[in-house]
Amino acid sequence: MESFVNYFRPDIMEAVYSWAKGSIYQIMEMTQVFEGSFNRAIRRLEEALQQLILASRSIGETELEAKLEEAVSKIKRDRYSIRCIFVLVTYLDGVMIS
Repeated sequence: MESFVNYFRPDIMEAVYSWAKGSIYQIMEMTQVFEGSFNRAIRRLEEALQQLILASRSIGETELEAKLEEAVSKIKRDRYSIRCIFVLVTYLDGVMIS
C-alpha cells in the first residue's frame, strides 16, 4: 500500500494546476520531472477526464459533464505550448537576461 501511495507525485499536481490556470513560465521550476513526462501527465489526465465525461453523460449527470468539459478545456488549451514549454521558457529566460 505504501509503495502505491508513494507512486503519486504531488509536485506534478501543482504544475498541472498552474498550467490549467494559464501559467507557462514557472511550471517546469515547480517539478523535477522532464518536459515529456509533464506532457504525458497532461494527456493522461485529459484521457481520464474524457472517460469521466462519457460516464457522466451515460448516467444523465449533465452538471458534472459540464464541469468535466470545462476542466478539459483548461488543460487542453494549447498543445504546442505543452510540447515546447522547455524551449519557450529557455528562450524567454535568454531574452530577459539579454
